[in-house]
Amino acid sequence: MTDDPELTAFSRRLNEVCDDMEVPPKGKARQTNLGKLFGVTQNATRKWLEAEGYCSIAMGKRIAAWGGVSFDWLMTGDGIKRPGGDNPLLLRYHQADPATRTLIDLALAQPDDPIPPGLSPSLRTLVDMARTAIRNDLEPHGRS
Repeated sequence: MTDDPELTAFSRRLNEVCDDMEVPPKGKARQTNLGKLFGVTQNATRKWLEAEGYCSIAMGKRIAAWGGVSFDWLMTGDGIKRPGGDNPLLLRYHQADPATRTLIDLALAQPDDPIPPGLSPSLRTLVDMARTAIRNDLEPHGRS
């Protein structure tokens, strides 16, 4: 571990994101799990998590998107952690892969309008399913 306060703070924020994302804690394969998630070695993640080094800017962007946090907050501590707050739907959106986020964007663009023409039948079905799932998530429980 280092005496560099900025590196220590980065490590703390990264560990916080890992806690939020339910990555197993330190001593329970956190380094290994994080390495597998991002295709890097356990040694690389150890450096990040133990305040021995920073990840690259590109990796920081990937980690921030995965954790649904602001890149600036993750890397520097500036700004707010989650620009959209802790809304569970927003967190799930940020955790989704890019194709799923695009599908959600399509579904939310005009949720009551007809599905845009020109989409393949399978994509039309997925947009319709996403709209239904979003409506179900937004409806208060207990309503039919």
